[in-house]
Amino acid sequence: MPRFERRSRTTVSRRMIMASAATIIGTGLLSVSCGSDATPASPASSKSAPFPEKLVFWPEGGETNASYKAWVARIADFEKAYPKTKVEMTDTPDRDAKLVTVVAAGTPPDVSVFDRYTIFGASQTKLFMDMGAMAKTAGIKGDDHQPWCWDEVWRDGKLWGMPYSTDTRMIYVNAEHLKKAGIPATAPKTLDDFDKIARQLNVGVPGNIQRLGFVPWGSWNNWRLYGWGWIFGGDWYDPKANQVTMDKAQNIAALEWEIARAGELGGYAPVEAFRKAQ
Repeated sequence: MPRFERRSRTTVSRRMIMASAATIIGTGLLSVSCGSDATPASPASSKSAPFPEKLVFWPEGGETNASYKAWVARIADFEKAYPKTKVEMTDTPDRDAKLVTVVAAGTPPDVSVFDRYTIFGASQTKLFMDMGAMAKTAGIKGDDHQPWCWDEVWRDGKLWGMPYSTDTRMIYVNAEHLKKAGIPATAPKTLDDFDKIARQLNVGVPGNIQRLGFVPWGSWNNWRLYGWGWIFGGDWYDPKANQVTMDKAQNIAALEWEIARAGELGGYAPVEAFRKAQ
């Protein structure tokens, strides 16, 4: 059922500005309706919506999650508008995987958070229902959202989720290490500049690593190969052909760059051993 449109952004070459080492992307989470045909609370639909006595909501994490207090506040607003309905917010470990199981079993929560940029894949298993009619009743429009967030949940005239956040990815730098290495403490403007600085900050040899400048794979950061593919000028999906484009030359170049950096550091294993030792 649900699908997501392509990520809307300008293609970035590896030599273009890296936005002062801060990159804004659309990989936040979304709230999706999984089992309820009810109309959401809104000024337009006030007090008359036929909600059941209880609605079950699976949030993103528990009380330590950054969104927890916001969910508590929104649920309080909802219960004030519809006092006959109570919302049960249940922290569910491995939420996305369990959601597939409970939907297949016919016992899903009424609403669940789901990682927004993966909703297209989940849509192929008919995991979510179209929320378009409810959004229209509530006066929710795509123009009110960041384009890349909305495009990921809106496809073929149907709305498969409600985007509620995005984020900003930052690269933090130890200024003292830069100073000791004789590197100016200014943000690199290109990937080549960044790559050069990262390699200059490496200290030690494979098997005796003392300091690492930057490691470009997932366990060290939240950018991963798809991000590097974009920076190299690639992309991962062709919306017109409805095809995955993992084998684009730019994506392959990004992966080869990652492999080369791993090789210089002695491979994956010694780098991960260094990380675990820290």
